[in-house]
Amino acid sequence: MLLSQIKVALGRKGVEHGESGYFAPGLPSKEFKKAIPSVDKPEEWEFSEQIHDADRAGRHSDLRLSDGRTAFSWALRKGLPSEPGEKRLAIRQPDHAPSYLPFSGRIKSRYGRGTVSVNRIGPVRVLSASPSKVRIAALDRKNPQEITMVKTRGPGKDNWLAIDTTPTVKSRPDIILGKEKFRLSSANDLGRFLSGKYIMAPKIDGGAVTVNLGDRVEVFSHAPSTSGELVNHSHVLSTGEVPKDLKGTQIKAEILGKQHGKVIPLRMLGGILNSTPENALARMTKEKIRLFLAPWKMVKFRGKRVDDLPYEDQIDLMKEVTKKVDAPWIRVPQASTPAAKTKLIEAVRSGRHPLTEEGLVVWPKGAISPIPTKVPFNTHSQVYIVDVYPMISGGKKVALAGGFSYSLKPGGPAVGNVGTGFTMQERKEFWRDRGALRGAKIVIESKGQFPSGAHRAPSYKSLHL
Repeated sequence: MLLSQIKVALGRKGVEHGESGYFAPGLPSKEFKKAIPSVDKPEEWEFSEQIHDADRAGRHSDLRLSDGRTAFSWALRKGLPSEPGEKRLAIRQPDHAPSYLPFSGRIKSRYGRGTVSVNRIGPVRVLSASPSKVRIAALDRKNPQEITMVKTRGPGKDNWLAIDTTPTVKSRPDIILGKEKFRLSSANDLGRFLSGKYIMAPKIDGGAVTVNLGDRVEVFSHAPSTSGELVNHSHVLSTGEVPKDLKGTQIKAEILGKQHGKVIPLRMLGGILNSTPENALARMTKEKIRLFLAPWKMVKFRGKRVDDLPYEDQIDLMKEVTKKVDAPWIRVPQASTPAAKTKLIEAVRSGRHPLTEEGLVVWPKGAISPIPTKVPFNTHSQVYIVDVYPMISGGKKVALAGGFSYSLKPGGPAVGNVGTGFTMQERKEFWRDRGALRGAKIVIESKGQFPSGAHRAPSYKSLHL
């Protein structure tokens, strides 16, 4: 039964069942515990965390993991771990039926007597499982919480440890992050790049990510302006297995979305990547959006750093990796001859290129540790929100954002305002989230800057990805 169907059914009669039943709804037998099935490839399950004020056992949390047939259950006196590295004792309980996951109500007698309420509920990705170990990623948070359940060998017959194994910068020093170095050139100076000394590619305007090939394909971005944490986008992408001979490989890429064959605007992509995987996947299904990875730089190959190789060698390695690894790759075309470069320039400048209208990236041939040059066709800048101000209609404030004041650096003074470029939905969301948005990095488009630093005719483009 689908979770949505369960919610509807229990919304009508779940509490009534709980108040009148002698046992917890969906509990087949007090002693019945199936062996947890083996999972070698990631599977989509459902989970819930229920707060149980039990008359005998006292207040605790119950974790349920359902494969659609059985809800495997654990009791945790202190609840699920809340920070990476934290461990909590979890005691395996009798299996429940999947219909119990959204249950809230009063169990009046016998097993489980007490009050139950739902704390968290939603989809979960089971990364791997065996009768003694389960690895899951809960998709109800923007940065999915990964939890590893491990059966212990201590005196407890069915004692487990629940460990928060969410990847962080500290726990995953193998992930190469950091801001890339670029030179900047004017579109009026493109002529010097037409020679055979350079490789030219379209500038993809997406979200910058690092793709790591380990036991599975992992996709991370970095949030240095907030907590410095890794942000894991792996769970909104459809990927397959990684060949053993390519493990330890890392690629820099841009993540982008396509809808009806066209690249979606950056602001739409930001709405997906800045929401929970649960909401992102639901929106992508409803609006028929797919996410893709556009690789542009090699970082590691089979565990060895290769970002100092000439760019033409990096291109060969990227071709090899993308042919062998099952992931939603999009090939970024490179142009080496004057004719191919001229054709690429015209396609991007005219808006006919299928991937971008933003500009070009140029790489020097034969250079060790090559530094690319960006050639933007539009002027985009990063600023920081100081405050969101309301829209004024008929002389009165309304619950919509009129725009925001911005600074040029984190915590700096406001130097100007941005009041255009928003959709009505974005004005609603900016006003609703105005407190949380203070200090957020924003991408704007403008016609240049005044000596004061304020931008000329600025227009909102997107939240920084």
